[in-house]
Amino acid sequence: MSQVLAEAAVGPSVGIVAYMGTNDRGQPSNSTVGLTMIGDLISRARISEGVRTTVHVNGQPAPDTRLASFAIALLRYARSRRAFFIDVRTTFPPASGLGGSAAQFACIARALRKSVPEIEPLPTRVGRLCGSGIRAMKDGFVIWKRTGALEVLDDGAVSESIQGVAVLISEKPKSTFSPDLHRAARRSPIFPLRATYCERVLVPEVTRAIQAGDIDRVFLAMTQENTWKHLTLLSGHPRAEFLMGDTATFLDALVRFSSASGIRVGISVNYGPNIFVLVRGEAMDQLLGWVTARREARHVFRLRSLSAVA
Repeated sequence: MSQVLAEAAVGPSVGIVAYMGTNDRGQPSNSTVGLTMIGDLISRARISEGVRTTVHVNGQPAPDTRLASFAIALLRYARSRRAFFIDVRTTFPPASGLGGSAAQFACIARALRKSVPEIEPLPTRVGRLCGSGIRAMKDGFVIWKRTGALEVLDDGAVSESIQGVAVLISEKPKSTFSPDLHRAARRSPIFPLRATYCERVLVPEVTRAIQAGDIDRVFLAMTQENTWKHLTLLSGHPRAEFLMGDTATFLDALVRFSSASGIRVGISVNYGPNIFVLVRGEAMDQLLGWVTARREARHVFRLRSLSAVA
């Protein structure tokens, strides 16, 4: 095997403020904020010289051909003639909605940048990445602006104090939802209105809270905004199983736990029906004990801010 030239590891970018889709240029309809984390969920890319650029995932040719196309597009952007063998190892459950695909893209880009510095600054439009994939290019609290720019919001002190868990409640792939769900939802007049609210009100509030170290305000915002978005996406949809059954039971119990214990939590419901729960580091053991005791939690993955280990 060829010598490893560079490697990079990343976990999920947990959504703080969601975005309401993208425009035709691949830019978000509103700025989106996330926290890049790592831990039990991790994707690690190791790159070595190759005859042509190829990607393997967990020892097999990548089933998602977009990964190799993405790597090739980055090299073309940098005007590099080099080719690489990219070996990705990941612990994310497939198709769980926990950001596994996005983390694979992000770790590939991070590793390639170390050997091909011309890729910096990263062209966020390359490959039409989703918001979580783009935000995961940076450590800590990250904002992907409406203009397409990517910016770190804190110096690490705030994000390093936060830990969390990803809770796998259902192993049913998110692809069980209708593929036209997002297209239909974006035709609703609610979404442009909500995008405007996020851009003008919520994102500035969250940015100020992060910079002031007001973690409780950050948690409150992410819980309200993420829940609103996904309830709106799936409300009335005949095949929607999201926020129903075990997921709804778990979230209701989590709210009661938070109220009874006084532990503030941030909830990001993503495209599960699986969820992320964030908490201050000193309350992590108590949260973890409660989550692992819940019958709805099939698997629990512990996470902390990537900036805390970088």
